[in-house]
Amino acid sequence: GAMATAGGLVFQGSAEGELAAYDAASGKKLWRHKTGNGVIAAPMTYEIKGEQYVALLVGAGGAAQAAATGLSPPWPRAPGRLMVFKLGATATAPAHKIAEIPPVDLTGVTSAGNVKRGLAVFHRNCTGCHGAAASIPWLADLKRSQMLRTAEDWKSVVIDGVRSSRGMPSLARFVTPAEAEDIRAYVLSIAREAQAQAQAKPAPAKKTP
Repeated sequence: GAMATAGGLVFQGSAEGELAAYDAASGKKLWRHKTGNGVIAAPMTYEIKGEQYVALLVGAGGAAQAAATGLSPPWPRAPGRLMVFKLGATATAPAHKIAEIPPVDLTGVTSAGNVKRGLAVFHRNCTGCHGAAASIPWLADLKRSQMLRTAEDWKSVVIDGVRSSRGMPSLARFVTPAEAEDIRAYVLSIAREAQAQAQAKPAPAKKTP
């Protein structure tokens, strides 16, 4: 979204992580600020005691970015942030603290589901939010989910809807319990593949003084 002001400026945030001000008449970019994360919200402005402020909610996400991950920068999952600007301000925002989610221990974990059927059911019902590889920056990384460890935990989310209050509704209208286990079998297979690839990567070289 964009915001035009009476002073002849147009402010707009971008998915690339920038707030910019443009000349409303020529379109020339006059000012920019790196926001540290993608922007999908429109800026707004207000005045307090004669001073004008521009406020912007910063955060990447939403259904469009989840469904078209290749069209947006791969921002890490980070909390939303409200950034407020005014003329002459000198404060700087601290860097985002990105929590690293450790791989789930899949030792001894098995599934009675069918991986090939799970692939088909997953892509029919799940890719719109979780991406083709079951992992996008803005939602839960299914390949690192503790729910993968047991069929009961997985069913409680996919069928029973225990995470509905956190945005993951039950898929019972579209997926049978057997198909849910097929999905789990598929996600288990690609989780193990991702872990194997990570272990095969050489360790980064140590910097010498």
